[in-house]
Amino acid sequence: MRIFHKLLLGFGGVALICAAVGLIGWYGVNRTGHNLHQIDSVHLPENQGLALVMEFLNYIESTERTMINPGITAKQRTQAYDRLAGAWAELEKGWETYASVDKGPDELAMLEKTKGDLARWKAEHQKLVDLAKECDLDDPDGVRTTLLAREIDHLNWVRALEKAVAAGRTFTGQLDHSQCGLGQWLASYQTDNGTFRTIVKKFDAPHEKLHAYGEKINSLLAAGNRGRANEMLRQEVTPTLEEILAVFNEAGSYAKNQLDALEEARRISFGSKREINLVLQGELDQMAEEVSKETDLLRDEAEAAAGRSKLWSLLAVLFGVASAMGAGFFIARQISVPMIKGVKFAEEIARGIFSSRLRLESQDEIGQFAKSLDHMADSLARQVGVADAIAKGDLSGKIELSSADDALGHALQAMQQNLYDTINQTKLASNEIASGSLQIADSSQVLAQGASEQASSLEEISSAMTEMASQTKMTADNARQARDLSSTARQAAENGNRQMQQMISAMEEIRSAGQNVANVIKVIDEIAFQTNML
Repeated sequence: MRIFHKLLLGFGGVALICAAVGLIGWYGVNRTGHNLHQIDSVHLPENQGLALVMEFLNYIESTERTMINPGITAKQRTQAYDRLAGAWAELEKGWETYASVDKGPDELAMLEKTKGDLARWKAEHQKLVDLAKECDLDDPDGVRTTLLAREIDHLNWVRALEKAVAAGRTFTGQLDHSQCGLGQWLASYQTDNGTFRTIVKKFDAPHEKLHAYGEKINSLLAAGNRGRANEMLRQEVTPTLEEILAVFNEAGSYAKNQLDALEEARRISFGSKREINLVLQGELDQMAEEVSKETDLLRDEAEAAAGRSKLWSLLAVLFGVASAMGAGFFIARQISVPMIKGVKFAEEIARGIFSSRLRLESQDEIGQFAKSLDHMADSLARQVGVADAIAKGDLSGKIELSSADDALGHALQAMQQNLYDTINQTKLASNEIASGSLQIADSSQVLAQGASEQASSLEEISSAMTEMASQTKMTADNARQARDLSSTARQAAENGNRQMQQMISAMEEIRSAGQNVANVIKVIDEIAFQTNML
C-alpha cells in the first residue's frame, strides 16, 4: 500500500472518529434540545399559565376581602372593582395559555372539570360583586354607628331637658345645634351618594329647632313659667324629637341595607364561593403537580441524555486519541524505519561500500525507493568491478550501461576504449623501434666485417670503399628511419599522455557521480528528518 493511501487511511480513520464524536454530541444535544423544547414550548407555558391563574385567583380573593370590608370608602371600593377587571383579564390569559397546549385524555378531563368549577366560582364572584356594588357609602358601618350614637345623644338630651323642667332648674345641655355631636358630624360629613345626602339634609331644620326649644324653655324657667315650659316640652320638643328620630331611622336603615348587602357578600365569599375555591385550588394544584412531574421527567431525561452523550463522547474521544496515536505510530514506523535504513545504506555508499543491500519488501514509495537504491548499488558495484579490472590491466571486461543516460558507464567505456587504443599504439611504436634497432645492429656488424677485411687486404679498399660508401648511404637511410621511428614513438607517448588525461577526466566524472550520490544521501537524510518530525 502506498504512503499516500496509508496516510489517507489513517487520517480518514481519525476523521471518522471525529465524525462519530460529533454525531454522538449532536445526538445528545438534539435529544436534550428536544426535551428542553418540550419544556419550553409545552410545560413552561402550562406552568406559566397555571401560575397566572393561581396568582390572580388569590389576588381576586384578596381584592374581594377588601371590597366587602364595610370600613373602606366608596372610592376605594371602586378602585377594587377596577383592579378586579384587570385581574380577571390576567386570569383568563393564563387559562388560555394553559388550555392552548396539547394534552392527553386525562389532562383534558381534568381541564373540563376545572373549567366548570372556574365558571361556578366566577358566577359566585359576580354575585358578590353585584352585592358589593349596592354599597356606595363611605364607611357605612362607621356611619351607622355614628348615627346610633348621635340618636342616643339626642334622646338623652331631651330626657335631661325634661328633668330640668320637672325640677324647675336651668337646662345645662348644649343649646347650639352646630356644636353638638350631630351638628359637628353633619358639618364635616361628605358623600357622593345623592340619596343619602338628601336623607342627611333632613336633619338640618328639626335639629336646629330642637336646640332652639331648649333655649326657649330655659327662658320660661327663668321667668318661673314652668307650666308653659311643660307645655312647650310636650307640644314642641317631643314632636321635633320624633321627626329627628325618623330621620335617624331612615338614615340608619339606608346604611344598614348597605351593610346587609356587604354581609351577604361576605357570606358568599366565606361560604359557597370559598367551597368552590377550595375545590378549584385543589384541582389547580393537581394540574400544576402533573405538569411539574412531566417537566421533572423531561428534565431528568435531558440530564440523562446529556450524561450519556458526555460519556460516549469521552469514550469516543479516548478511542479516537488511542486510534490516532496507534495509526500515527504505525504509519510513522512504516516510514521512519525504512528511511533510517536507507540513510545508513546511502552513507555506506558514500564511503565506497557497495556490499550492503536494503532488500525491503514494501510495495509503497519507500519500498520503490529502496529498490532503486539497491539497483544503484548494484550498478555502482558492477562499475567498480570493471574499474578494478582496468586498474589490473584487464581491458576485456564489458561495461553494461544502466540506461542510455548512464554518465558513469559512458565515462568508463570511453576510458577503457582510450586505454585500449593507447596501449595498442604504444605496442606498435615499440615494435617499430625494435625493428629499426635490429636493422642498425645488422648494419653495424656489416660495417665491422668490412673493416676487418680492409686490414687483411688493402687491395680491396677501393672496392670496399665503394661498397662502404654504399653501406654508409644505407646507414644514413637507416638512421633516418630510426629518427622517424623515434618521432613515431614520441607521438605515441603523447597520444598515451592524452589518453591518460581522458582517463583522469573519466575518473573526475566518477568523482562527480559520487558527489551526486552524496546529494541523494543528503535528500534521504532530510526526508528521514521530516518523517521523524511527523
